[in-house]
Amino acid sequence: MSGRNAGPVLVLALVGCFGSDGGEAQRQAEVQRALDAWDDPTPPAGENPVIAAGLGPVLPPMAPHPEALSDRYLVILQSSPEPRVAAPSLAALAGQPDLLAPVVRASSSWFKGLAPCYELTVAGAFEHERQATTLERQLDLLGVDSYVKNAGRYVGPQEAVEAWCRRDQPRQVAGCDGVRFAEVHDGAAWLPLALDEDAATAAMQGLPAPTPLGGLDAWSSPLPPDRLPEGIAGTRWKLFAPASGRSLGLCKVSSFAAITSGHPHFGYLQQDPPPTAPGCGEPAPFARLSCKSPPDEPLVAVPGEAPDPVLYKALSPLRDIDLEDDVKALANRTPAFQSAFAEAREAANERSAPLQQLVTLTGYVAPGRKVLAVRVTLQTGDGEIWCGADDVRVELSAVYDWPADGGLGSELVPLHRVGNTELLGLIDLEGDGVPELVERVWPDTLRFDRAGLGPSCKAERAYCDCPC
Repeated sequence: MSGRNAGPVLVLALVGCFGSDGGEAQRQAEVQRALDAWDDPTPPAGENPVIAAGLGPVLPPMAPHPEALSDRYLVILQSSPEPRVAAPSLAALAGQPDLLAPVVRASSSWFKGLAPCYELTVAGAFEHERQATTLERQLDLLGVDSYVKNAGRYVGPQEAVEAWCRRDQPRQVAGCDGVRFAEVHDGAAWLPLALDEDAATAAMQGLPAPTPLGGLDAWSSPLPPDRLPEGIAGTRWKLFAPASGRSLGLCKVSSFAAITSGHPHFGYLQQDPPPTAPGCGEPAPFARLSCKSPPDEPLVAVPGEAPDPVLYKALSPLRDIDLEDDVKALANRTPAFQSAFAEAREAANERSAPLQQLVTLTGYVAPGRKVLAVRVTLQTGDGEIWCGADDVRVELSAVYDWPADGGLGSELVPLHRVGNTELLGLIDLEGDGVPELVERVWPDTLRFDRAGLGPSCKAERAYCDCPC
């Protein structure tokens, strides 16, 4: 699966995750809502639509109880990044009612051991691997391709995973005003080229097979400069590392490559012998920049003729009870907090769990200025919401001036909802005194966040691993 064209597996957004302990009625309601989202009614009991039609391929039903596939060995006829795609092999089984009867579809995103964002067509699910391989051999004798995979534990629909699977965005999203996120591979900085899809496809046509670029998560093929529009070769870019607050100076485009990069499935990395082709992502045109020894962290590239942004350096984490109380008092009056609190309180009450309000403070310094990045977290328990955990976790962020007296200054970035994000650093791209939050959004998307105060910019990297 790649971030560019991975189709949606489920078109739904759930308020929170649910787990294996308690909340049975809620868990079943969430599963039913997810099944309904497929817009594919379950057939009458005991009747498979493939059998009823007498011909294939016809869509089998969604598994009405997907938790029954938990920790089972699945015999998979097809894994499709697009929903509701009939497996061609079903036509070969039209005259085999005993083999067709158990065929169902399921979402790979709901199981701990499977890469997310695929619709699976499952011919059978078994406790023991030998049972699954017996069916696999039987299908092979009929000319039907299949493979066996352990599903891992059933974790159900998870809001962040489903949101990721619904996405269909290019690697770099418009609105960056010339600014781009650069990647580091094999000790070099690589800049994604802003070509339209047709131009990029034409430029990469017929290139040699890719080879690893420093590791198995990135592969490259040389890209001849004469395949690219004029005016790209030799251009200069300024590179900045917001996480460490460093400027890497002025860099020059030195060469080009088609790079396929992404976070591969853990099983891909364990292959013996090692794989000979990329395991995640799609090729895209990149330019290598001449900067020496860039740090292995997200980099921001600005056109060479543009003004320098203002970099902020992070200070040590801060614990100040008075400041935390000031943040809580100020946050509690905002519409964003009130809406988030009402949602979190309702979810906490459903779980009969106390709701905590936590504040995290991080100071940042720039020439002549100090600011305070604030994270307000509403949670139950440990705030664990991944892989079937049943806690509540809702987070909001803001940035305030931090005057010399140590109090809370004026609001720079208003308090706003964030979800499953990691704050990497602050950078003021326009030099207008309002810093952008450089964030990593699960699973591997970089973005500038100004809470709607200005143009946004995102860069996605393909993710093909298991969500848990």
